[in-house]
Amino acid sequence: MTMSEGSAGSARRRRIAVIGLVAAMAVASMSTAGTGGAGAQPVSDQAFSAYGTGTVVGLNVLRLGNVQVLNAQVGFAGQSMNSKGLGTAITNELGYVAQPSQPAKSAYGRGTGLEIGLLTPHPSNPDPNQILLAGLAQSSAPPINGPVVKQIGPINLGPILWANLLRGKAQTASDPSTCTVGKPVSFGQAEVARVDLLNTGGTGPEGEFLAPLVSTSLPEDRNVAQTRTFSYLIANGDGTFGVVSETHQQVAPINLLNGAITIELLGEWVLRTTATGKPGGAKVEYAPVGAGPQTPVLRVKLFNNPTSTL
Repeated sequence: MTMSEGSAGSARRRRIAVIGLVAAMAVASMSTAGTGGAGAQPVSDQAFSAYGTGTVVGLNVLRLGNVQVLNAQVGFAGQSMNSKGLGTAITNELGYVAQPSQPAKSAYGRGTGLEIGLLTPHPSNPDPNQILLAGLAQSSAPPINGPVVKQIGPINLGPILWANLLRGKAQTASDPSTCTVGKPVSFGQAEVARVDLLNTGGTGPEGEFLAPLVSTSLPEDRNVAQTRTFSYLIANGDGTFGVVSETHQQVAPINLLNGAITIELLGEWVLRTTATGKPGGAKVEYAPVGAGPQTPVLRVKLFNNPTSTL
């Protein structure tokens, strides 16, 4: 499992990034102009911002110079918030857009079941050359917008892709005069059910791949994966506020080489970043939910060997 691939893999001619979970944010404390409670508060001129992204499966094959021959992002979600406007586009560590430039907006969310492209520039945003952008949901504010839901499936692009369901959801709630504490200002979500990539064999009765290079289709009782990411304000308890960005993932078993290698992540995995704008008030937390008390659980099965638990 990789949290970020960044530029370290740029020299590889063939790369498969299996699972990515990325969140980042920066904030200065925000003071209230009044003395109200922890609901809607007047905001000050102090700048604050946050963003997060997550991808269930990222597949990148054969990079030639600055051109990526094939890229596919399955279950990709992104969001951002910035009190000074979204004038600067944000791309994550894998080079995929988390937020386009929208100077008149202060919150943005997106969710895509699948983004796939051929001969796309790297590390530039691949959106201009997308051959398929399925289940894309986008939302931006102000004004408050959402939820926006897009769903598609099944999809058959053999031998590149077969998917049973792709769903994206986005929602934003940003208002220049007030702030809501504890509720997402920007939100993006992606959900997929049975995704097969790069078939090396035959097909089933519904077109599903019988020998995919990468899939989330085995075992059949755990073939749904989800990414959701959101940012929100928290009260510091002294009349000021901080910002939190969270990315959550529920990952179906990832199968490589037609199931020869299986990777399992148990429970719901969470990457949370918090900044209060005060000395010592920033922290990063990474842990699963429901898979043991603060104990990440990763299971890997290689070919016919016994499953290894980490």
